[in-house]
Amino acid sequence: MQAVFKGDDPGLAAAAAAITALADQNDFWDGIRAHGPFDFATIDAAEIARRLAAETHPIRVVLWKPRFSRREFYRNTVAVTNPGEPFVLHYHVAFLANSVGQKINTIVHEFIHNVDDHDGQPGEQMGHGDNDWHGKENTAPYWIGEFAQRIYEAAHPAALAQPCPAAPVQADVFADEACDDAYTGSPDPEV
Repeated sequence: MQAVFKGDDPGLAAAAAAITALADQNDFWDGIRAHGPFDFATIDAAEIARRLAAETHPIRVVLWKPRFSRREFYRNTVAVTNPGEPFVLHYHVAFLANSVGQKINTIVHEFIHNVDDHDGQPGEQMGHGDNDWHGKENTAPYWIGEFAQRIYEAAHPAALAQPCPAAPVQADVFADEACDDAYTGSPDPEV
């Protein structure tokens, strides 16, 4: 499990490095394997841990700002991936102030979707159904992402009390239509 970020946001850079380091921690994999059945999963926790640990493709994190016509639709979306772009996570610039722990949670969550989408197995085997997060705490993407965040925050308790030192972003990222193309691509096939 690896994450790569080559931009200028120190929080995303720290999150990517922490995720890559997390892959070497037996406590992380043991915690996943010890979990009981995940909701919506058709495979057990040990198999989920095995598939995640075996994945060699890093998830590449790029900054993303929804185009004007889709801004309201994506207003509360922290990050998205597109099955047509394997192992690319589009991180919404409006959420750069999220803590490093929150960024880790998001990236790990989306990494799980990418492994599920590209593991050669038919159908969703470790997902969470629709995109409504309510009642999804015991699904693999939500639980494992949150577990990774807890591990990071336990090792970095000072990080809990402060937002991430994000790269400068204008106060309202939805206001400036002129910079729509400044961020890498669009994960939304409709735009």
